[in-house]
Amino acid sequence: MPKKQLSPVEAIRKRCLDCKEVAPEIRECEFDPKHKEACALWQFRMKKAKRGLSRLKAIRKYCLWCVNGLPEEVRLCPTKDCVLYKYRFGKNPNLVGKRVNNLNDKNRYRKPSSSKQG
Repeated sequence: MPKKQLSPVEAIRKRCLDCKEVAPEIRECEFDPKHKEACALWQFRMKKAKRGLSRLKAIRKYCLWCVNGLPEEVRLCPTKDCVLYKYRFGKNPNLVGKRVNNLNDKNRYRKPSSSKQG
């Protein structure tokens, strides 16, 4: 049976469980934004976040933190068993080819209506 693909929010939750080991500790996580070593995933630890915050950007930021801020090291990450590994570039590979690009919209080439005044 194939392993279930985790969504970004599920991967974040699993990473938090790996860090804290027991679910009740996640709620009380000390790496909140007030902490000097705030965790980029903190706001998403309970699978909820304020609107407008990107889980994928948070994962990218976390991965950069993990490799001391070196983008090249994120690309070369050897930890393939990390639940965040496939999201490390701040993109969701599960959506490749599934989103409709607005540039391909059939109305793209429609000429704007012009009103003649006269």
